[in-house]
Amino acid sequence: MGKRKRNPIPPIGVQPNIKPSGWDARLYQTSDLAMNAIEQERAQVREKTARLREERLKAEQAKIEKRSAAPTLGEIAKVVSRMKTSRVDQKKG
Repeated sequence: MGKRKRNPIPPIGVQPNIKPSGWDARLYQTSDLAMNAIEQERAQVREKTARLREERLKAEQAKIEKRSAAPTLGEIAKVVSRMKTSRVDQKKG
C-alpha cells in the first residue's frame, strides 16, 4: 500500500478553502435539531422545578400557619397543672 496523500497545509495567514459536504450539512442540521430538543427539555425541567419549588413553599407556609395555631406554652402549662391537680384529687379519693 502506498502512503496516503494529505492535503498540503496552506501558508500562514491563508485560510484553507473548506467546503462542507452534503453529509456535513446534514450532520450540522441534525445537531441543531438535537440541541433545540435539549434546550426544550431543559426549559421544561426548569418550569417543573419552579412549580415544585412553589408548591414546597406553599406547603411550608401552611405548616407554619398550623404551628401558629398550636397552643402557646401558657396554655400547655394550664393543662398540665389541671392534670396534676386531678391526679392529686384521685389519690385523695
